[in-house]
Amino acid sequence: LKTGESKNYIIHMRKFILFILVLAALVSNVSAKYSNAEMIRDLAVGSWRVLTGLAEDIYYTTPELTEDAYKSAPEFYQSNGYRFEEHKIVTEDGYILTAWRIPGKITESAKEFRGKPAVMLQHGCLDNSGTFIVGFKNQSLPLILSEEGYDVWITNNRGNFNSYEHVNPQEYSVFDMQSKYWNFSFDSMAYYDVPSNVDYILDYTSNEKLTYIGHSQGTMQFFAGNAMKNIAAKIDSFIGLGPVIYVDNIRSPIFALLKNTSLINLLEWFGINNVL
Repeated sequence: LKTGESKNYIIHMRKFILFILVLAALVSNVSAKYSNAEMIRDLAVGSWRVLTGLAEDIYYTTPELTEDAYKSAPEFYQSNGYRFEEHKIVTEDGYILTAWRIPGKITESAKEFRGKPAVMLQHGCLDNSGTFIVGFKNQSLPLILSEEGYDVWITNNRGNFNSYEHVNPQEYSVFDMQSKYWNFSFDSMAYYDVPSNVDYILDYTSNEKLTYIGHSQGTMQFFAGNAMKNIAAKIDSFIGLGPVIYVDNIRSPIFALLKNTSLINLLEWFGINNVL
């Protein structure tokens, strides 16, 4: 194996070993608490899907990628003729979030950017702003919206690698798994992150309202944030992609593991507080 292939192989094997350990913990706990045939079936199906997915990762030959696949976010947007900006947004509790802005085409002037309706794209769970780059140019939601005349903002939650900063880095070090930085929840994202992003965008663009497009957890954050801070008063339209609020009805062995076992306590024992 070449150096790069060897490194990827090791990463995939680590994933496989971790999966086996998690599966063992799940089986031991679920079998002790459930005799439900449906749960056992879901566990078997979910396990098979994960195993086949890992096998494909290891042995499947990836088709040749386009040159866009190797570009950073600024390179992707700029090479396709769009202006790209990076903004730092500070929340009430001191977390520094990163937002990407695509105000228009490179050929447009700053004067032409002013007055455009703003749209905010919020990613889902275990994700970041890069999710909106996935796909070809004609499938890119930010570029489609930009073509329609929108001032596009792609925001990030605390805890993903685009927002690894805090105004107090000594006490809130992202590299220390025991620091105060990682002591947050979905509620924090709803109460602090969404309102901070919305307020910053409106202030920067001088718009009174914006369009909010959330994906999965990004919709839940809006619903919860609105319940606490009445964000809806600043939104002219809301679009939910795969909207979610509760996970009670999700039949997933992973959720069963998190809900019915002490996996979280085990991770904390190993000093792992970051699952993002």
